Amino acid sequence: MQSYVDQDQVAGGVALIVRQGQVAYLKSFGMADKEAGKRMTPDHIFRIASMSKAITSVAVMMLYEEGHFLLSDPISKYIPEFKDMQVLVTNDKGASEPYTLVPATREITILLPIKKEESKS
Repeated sequence: MQSYVDQDQVAGGVALIVRQGQVAYLKSFGMADKEAGKRMTPDHIFRIASMSKAITSVAVMMLYEEGHFLLSDPISKYIPEFKDMQVLVTNDKGASEPYTLVPATREITILLPIKKEESKS
């Protein structure tokens, strides 16, 4: 963090690492308000606009790590509205409608399976 402050990439920040419920590292860097000369403090409050996906992802990873769900669990186990989903299929040329809704062949899971040809690097 200090190198980012020194290179003027950020005005300031706070780093916090918690392990097994205990604060392992907490340090503030740089300025909270450069123009006013106000230093950053460990209890500074930050706005975190457009960060819902990142925060939700961390929360989900923590719940997974604690064994609250499996990646192979169907989503409908937690959100019943996802049971008995339907998918669009293309109709034959000349049909009156281009698509038809049909029942899905499997439930949506938390981790979608990757086809073998997609997983090759």
